Amino acid sequence: MEAERARVLKMLLDGVEIPDFREPSISTPHVFELTDHWKGSHEIALLSDNSYPGLPRKDIVDSSAATDETQTNWNGALGYLRLRVEDPVFVEAVRVYPSGNELTVKVSICANRPWSGRLTVSSEALDV
Repeated sequence: MEAERARVLKMLLDGVEIPDFREPSISTPHVFELTDHWKGSHEIALLSDNSYPGLPRKDIVDSSAATDETQTNWNGALGYLRLRVEDPVFVEAVRVYPSGNELTVKVSICANRPWSGRLTVSSEALDV
């Protein structure tokens, strides 16, 4: 499950806290892995805390993502809430780092089982 924007967000599934799939950020979606829990009917609760617990309040309080005028202060969560289904092995992220005439591409693959295969990265932008 993904929640697009929130400061500190906890997810409860039938009253049991589900940990974040990856380290959360105030500027990226919160992601919770439900695969092992998702059979039958469930109650989902999202608990939002805008008081900066565990965050460096003095470092972010004046940023556009965390001022008292920011929408996450008013609503707790902002943007989409969605359930996402992935294959057992999937590309989680592609990051591109240009440096002069060189380009470094880092691909993160998420797998719930051992995987062996070939990954090809191509783009018209790379044709020189």
